[in-house]
Amino acid sequence: TVIVTQGAEGCYVKNRDIEKAFPVERMESVDTTGAGDAFISVFVSYLLYGYELENAIRIAASAAGLCTTREGVISAMVEKDSLEFYLRQKGIFPIS
Repeated sequence: TVIVTQGAEGCYVKNRDIEKAFPVERMESVDTTGAGDAFISVFVSYLLYGYELENAIRIAASAAGLCTTREGVISAMVEKDSLEFYLRQKGIFPIS
C-alpha cells in the first residue's frame, strides 16, 4: 500500500484493491508543521483499533487538518477523545 499525502489536497492511496484520492475538509490553517506526523500516527492507531484502511485514512486526514489549526507540533496534536468528538460533531463518527 502506498499513501501519498498532499497537504490541503488530501491524500492518494494505491494498493492491489484500491486506487483512490481522499479529499479533506478545508480548515483555517495556522501552522502546517506536524500535520504529516499527526496523519501517520492517527492512521496507524486506527488500523490497530481495527478500522478498515479507508476509514482510518478519513480519520487520520481529519486529525492532520485539526493539527494545522494550532501552532507548534506536539502542542498541536489532537488527542483521541477530542478527535472523535470533532468527528461526531461533523456526523462522521463512529464510522461503520
